[in-house]
Amino acid sequence: MDVINTNCLPQPDIIADYPLPITRWQEALCLDVTRGVEEIRTAYREYWPTQGELIFSGACDFQCQHCVYPPSYARLNRVLPVAAWDRMLDDLVENLGIDTFVYGGRSVTADGIDVLSNLRRRCPTASIGLIDNGISVLKDRARLFDVRPDWLDISIDGQEMDHDCQRGRDGSYRAGVDGAYWLAENQVAPKVNILACLTTLNVHSIIPMIVDLNRQGFRNFFVTPVTLVDGIRPSPALRLSGHAFADFFAKLRTALNELDDAWVEINLFSVEYAEYLARFIPEVWTEFKTERDSILWHTNEGSGSNDLFVRYCPISLTGTREFIVNTNGDVIAPKSMAAGRVAGEHIAGNLLRQDAVRIVEALPDSNAFEFYIGEFLREREVLLRYM
Repeated sequence: MDVINTNCLPQPDIIADYPLPITRWQEALCLDVTRGVEEIRTAYREYWPTQGELIFSGACDFQCQHCVYPPSYARLNRVLPVAAWDRMLDDLVENLGIDTFVYGGRSVTADGIDVLSNLRRRCPTASIGLIDNGISVLKDRARLFDVRPDWLDISIDGQEMDHDCQRGRDGSYRAGVDGAYWLAENQVAPKVNILACLTTLNVHSIIPMIVDLNRQGFRNFFVTPVTLVDGIRPSPALRLSGHAFADFFAKLRTALNELDDAWVEINLFSVEYAEYLARFIPEVWTEFKTERDSILWHTNEGSGSNDLFVRYCPISLTGTREFIVNTNGDVIAPKSMAAGRVAGEHIAGNLLRQDAVRIVEALPDSNAFEFYIGEFLREREVLLRYM
C-alpha cells in the first residue's frame, strides 16, 4: 500500500493572507443581514476544513438520552465497505489537505478500525482520534495498536448513578471507566481524555467525577453541554438554565484547587450557552481571545497547576473546520443526523460520486449552505446585543 504524499497540501498557501473565520464571524454579526451572510460565505471560500469527522456506523448498543442520533439511524443509513472508505480518505488527504481525522460515531467497529489502520499506513503523519464509551472500542483492542491513535476520548457522564441513568444501562459507568483504565495503562494513545456531556441529569456529579478520576491518574477532561436540535432530539429538558450553567462554572473553577496537573475544557457549540456566558459570566465573555474558528478563555489556577478553558465554536463556522462524512459517503451538515434520514438540503455532496475539492468549493453557493446561514442568523439575533 503506497504512502500518501502530504508534502503539497493546498491550505497554507490559500489562507495565509486572509482574516480568520472567527474574525469574519465577529464582524459579520455587526453588519446588516445581507452583508453579514456574505462575510460568512467568504470565510467558507477562504478556509477549507482541516478535520475529517467520520461516521463509520449508525449502530450503537446504547440509547443515551443526550445523543443526537436516533435509534433508527443504522436502519436509515447504509454502511460502506472498507475499500470505499480507503478511497474517500485518500481523496481528503491528497486533494483537500485534511490531516486530522476523528472517529465520531457511533460505536467503534472492526471495519472502522481497519480503515484507520490503513490510513495510518498510508499517511503516517496524520492525527487520528477516536470517541467512544470505553466499551465498544475494546472489542478489537489488539487492532488499536495498528491505528496508533493520537488521542482517545472516553465518554464518562458523571458519577455512576447519573452516568448509568443518562446512558440507560446499569453497569455502563464501571465498564466505561475500566475501559479507559485499560487504554491508559496499555499506552494505546499518548492521551486518554475523559469526555462528558453536561445535562440537567448529571450537573451535580460531573465535578465530583472529574475530581475522582483525576486522583486516579486522568489529566484531561472535556465537558460539552448538550446540543439540541429544535423539535427533534434530545429533550429540551436536558439543557441547563443560564443560572444553573453559571453555578456549574463557578463550582468547577473552585474545584481546580482539588485537582493535580489537570486540563479542563468546556466546549460550547449552541448559541444559547454563548448567551449564558455573556449574561451571567461577563468576565469570561469579555476576555475571550480568538482562535481559527472559535473564541477561547483560559485561566491557570489551583495548587496543582491546573488549566481551565472555555471555548465557543459557532455552529455557523463548523464547515470551515469539520468535513463530516456519513456512513454512506454523504458530506453532511452538523446536527443533521438527528432526523435519522438526513434531509437532502443538509447534504453537500457524496464522496462516491464527487471529489472532495469540488464539494468544498461548491458549498458556499449551494442549497446545503442554507443550514450555515440559518445558524448564523440565529447567532446574530441572540448575540448582537453583546457585541
